[in-house]
Amino acid sequence: MKKILLLSIIVITKLNVNAQTTFQKAYGGLAMDEAKSVRQTTDGGYIIAGTTTSYGSGGSDVLVIKTDAKGDTTWTKTFGGDTDNEYGFLYNKLLIVDT
Repeated sequence: MKKILLLSIIVITKLNVNAQTTFQKAYGGLAMDEAKSVRQTTDGGYIIAGTTTSYGSGGSDVLVIKTDAKGDTTWTKTFGGDTDNEYGFLYNKLLIVDT
């Protein structure tokens, strides 16, 4: 019996003004993870909001990742319960979470 591995990760690429890659980073785990929005923060880093089935309480949960200016993760947070309908995105400076 063949096993199928389905992997979906979040990849962020930062380009400079000459369209050259400054950094490229991958975030996520061994299941389905998807970024819904990315915003630059006042400290030069980034905040990424989306969904994950790799982490959290089970099912699909909201995933929030904070990075520094080089794209290195400074912290992560998940929100949600055991259902599959959690969804998160950034609107202006607000994190919108729908459970």
